[in-house]
Amino acid sequence: MNLLLEELKRHSALNLLLPWPKGARYHNICEYLIHYPTDSRSIPQWASELHISAKTFERQFLKLTGISFGKWRQQARLLYSLEALSEGLPIIDIAFQFGYNSHSAYSAAFKDFFGQRPSDFMAGEKIISYV
Repeated sequence: MNLLLEELKRHSALNLLLPWPKGARYHNICEYLIHYPTDSRSIPQWASELHISAKTFERQFLKLTGISFGKWRQQARLLYSLEALSEGLPIIDIAFQFGYNSHSAYSAAFKDFFGQRPSDFMAGEKIISYV
């Protein structure tokens, strides 16, 4: 964990804030997804569990967090994967553990969000800032 904190200090240009919904129902879904990141239920499936329409789910989630459910889930997977990455686990294992179907899918999502490949991130390469 100390290594992860050191890495995050070195990469301070990143936005590592994951917005949490204040509504209990949505909070519970997000909490569940943190513990089970491979759960790939769709918005209509989650909405059905809450007995609301998919459009209502999407609208309320966006209102509570400021980002879409899909974007939230991807950010959560990537942010929570940092600890496994800092432990030196193989990228393919991290990809599967956090809901990606391949090494390349994880690496592409990681690069889109963090601006560089996972291996470069851990090597302390310069971050590309989007600010």
